[in-house]
Amino acid sequence: LRANVGARAFSGYGLHSVAFGEGVGAVSADAFAGCYALRSVYAPSVASWCGINFGNAEANPLSSGNVALVIDNEVLTALSVDSEVEAIGPYAFYNYAALESISLGDGVRTIRQSAFGRCNVTSITMGRGIESIGREALSGCRCESLIVGFDTPNFSAATTSRSNWFYGIEAEEIVIGEGVRSIGNLAFSAMASLRSVTLSEGVEHIGVGAFAESHNLERVTLGAGIERLSKHIFYNCTALAEVVIPASVTTIEEY
Repeated sequence: LRANVGARAFSGYGLHSVAFGEGVGAVSADAFAGCYALRSVYAPSVASWCGINFGNAEANPLSSGNVALVIDNEVLTALSVDSEVEAIGPYAFYNYAALESISLGDGVRTIRQSAFGRCNVTSITMGRGIESIGREALSGCRCESLIVGFDTPNFSAATTSRSNWFYGIEAEEIVIGEGVRSIGNLAFSAMASLRSVTLSEGVEHIGVGAFAESHNLERVTLGAGIERLSKHIFYNCTALAEVVIPASVTTIEEY
């Protein structure tokens, strides 16, 4: 049996702490809106927290930015999940100020809407299992390093569009991991904060405009698996100063 918390259930209350049980399945919109005195939220496990369906940002008591998520008597600062979690629920860590790093193992399949919106972390690692990323899941999220371990699909618009999985993320460095074979069209384009890209030797295909319009991108290191550079990969990357191209590359299409 899964319990639901109704809309505006605790809105405006002077709560200092809240404890969630294993049975909570959903929290409706604005359930904790205006709970400005709240400082601690207790959850039985990371898996149970990730499984909650929050109706919006104000449904999640962490969203005020001054609240600690406590699991096993410790404040959660480094999120690390794998086979125990298949999906990160909507708004699960939205604006969670205490979060310092995110590591999603190969068992994680889905990141739902706004799950990590407005987080400020040192690193984000995504494993091979990712199959879908919801609307604005990473919007406003800042990180020094983004490590991607899955093939990205083709996108019809750059990261300035909400239809792109990486919409709104501000990453300084992108590392494409060993398990990746393909980077889709426009996958990491128009990333204003991006300065460095490193591709593993496993990458065999880079889509059209994959890093285009990333105006502050300075350094790119390509892996030995690449044979062809598609057109406009680095279009209008005006700060680009260094590209390491392996001997495997035989064709470079138009700029």
